[in-house]
Amino acid sequence: MAQRSDLELLEDLLARENRLLSAYEAALRRDAIDPAVGELLRDHEREHVRALEQTLAGYTEATAAIGRPGLRQPLGSIMCCGAAHVVALRQSLGYRSLVPYPGG
Repeated sequence: MAQRSDLELLEDLLARENRLLSAYEAALRRDAIDPAVGELLRDHEREHVRALEQTLAGYTEATAAIGRPGLRQPLGSIMCCGAAHVVALRQSLGYRSLVPYPGG
């Protein structure tokens, strides 16, 4: 299997972040999530989307630099924040386990 390029990985991450943003917005519209939690998580996702869009917009200038450790930190931070969102959502939905598994 061919290794995916940095650009492909960033595009995939952006698509995922946009789906999460849409999910939080829908949950808020439907009153399916506590507003304080939903707004906080939605706002985080907006920041993630904005950061990824800026990274992709500058990708042509930064193609050679994407593999540098200094650019990995912001992406790692977004991933960690996403994991925290999953924990908060699972807690707000009343799951006993914070780790998703079949039968949750």
